[in-house]
Amino acid sequence: MRWLLFSFRDAPQNAQELEQNQIFVGLVAMIDPPRPEVAEAIAKCYQAGIQHSSPITGLFTAGCFLRVIALLSPW
Repeated sequence: MRWLLFSFRDAPQNAQELEQNQIFVGLVAMIDPPRPEVAEAIAKCYQAGIQHSSPITGLFTAGCFLRVIALLSPW
C-alpha cells in the first residue's frame, strides 16, 4: 500500500523552511499490487541461481510483497 499525505503552508522566505510548520489536510492510501507475472519471474531467477539483496524498503515490506504473490506462507 502506498500513502500520500497532503499539507500546505504559506511560502517561506527560505526554501529550507518549506517542510516546517505544515498544516495537515488529508491522507490517501492506494493499493499498488504487483503484476500477475511477477511470481513466475522471481521463481525463474531463483532457479537460475540469481542471488537477492536486502530490500531498500525493509524486510517487513518484502514479506508482505512475497505473501501477495504467494511465494511466502501467510503465517
